[in-house]
Amino acid sequence: MEHLGRLWAALDHRFERVQPHRWGAVVTDARFPDVWDVNYARVERMQPGLTLSEIERSLDPALARVGAKHRHLVLFDPDGMSEILVAGSSRGAVVTWDSVMTVAASAVRPPPPEPRVQEVDPDAAFLDVVRGSLAEFDVDDERVAEELMAIETTVLLPAGKRWFRIVADERVAALGSLLRLGEEALVDHIVTFAFARRRGYAEAIVRAIARAAEAGGASTLVLLTDPGGPAERLYQRIGFRRARRIASLRERSDTG
Repeated sequence: MEHLGRLWAALDHRFERVQPHRWGAVVTDARFPDVWDVNYARVERMQPGLTLSEIERSLDPALARVGAKHRHLVLFDPDGMSEILVAGSSRGAVVTWDSVMTVAASAVRPPPPEPRVQEVDPDAAFLDVVRGSLAEFDVDDERVAEELMAIETTVLLPAGKRWFRIVADERVAALGSLLRLGEEALVDHIVTFAFARRRGYAEAIVRAIARAAEAGGASTLVLLTDPGGPAERLYQRIGFRRARRIASLRERSDTG
C-alpha cells in the first residue's frame, strides 16, 4: 500500500484543503462540489475504537463548508474496517470496490508489433474527446462532467498529467493518461471506444505509458480497476499484480 498511499496523498495536496486525522485525512475543494472524488475522507488505517460516526464528525462539517453533494469515504483496508463498511451499507450507502494494481515501470515492455501510440498536446479538440469518454465511466451528470473537466485543466494538467492516444479510421480510437508524482505514476482513464475494441489498443496504450513513466523518472506504476473483470486480466497480462482491494462508501450528503 506504500506506493498508492504516497501517490494518493501527493495528488490530494493539489486540491484546496487536506485536514489530517488519526485515521487518514479529509480532503475538500469548494471549486468542485459535485465531484465526490475530491470531497471525501481518506481512511488509511484502522485505529482503536474508530467508528463511522467519528469519521463523519470530521467529514460532514468540511463537506458543508464547500457545499459538497455527496458523502464519500475511501477505505484503504476494507477487510480490517468491516464494521465501518457494514454501518455505511446498512443505511443505504453505495459500496464499490477497486483492485489496486502495481508494476515496476522497467518491467513493462512492448510486444511486437505494436499499434502506434501518440502523446497528445491536450488542446480543446482533444479535451472534447476526453469529455465524451466520460460516458465510458458512467458519468452522465453534466455538472459533474463540467467539474471533472475543470479539474483536468486547472489541477491535473498543471501538475504534469500527460495524455496518449491511438488514431484509427481517422478518429481517436483509444486514449489513456499518466500522472507522475514523485517515484510513483498513476495510469488512468484507459478507454477504447466501441468501434475499435479487440484490436489490442488498450494494452498498447498502457505499455506506451509505462515507457514514458520510466523515461520520466517513475519507478512504479499504480492503477485502479474493477476486481476480477476483463480489465484486471489485461493488466495482469502486461505485468501488473494486485496489491490489495480498496472500498468506497458513497451516499448523498445531508449537508450539500
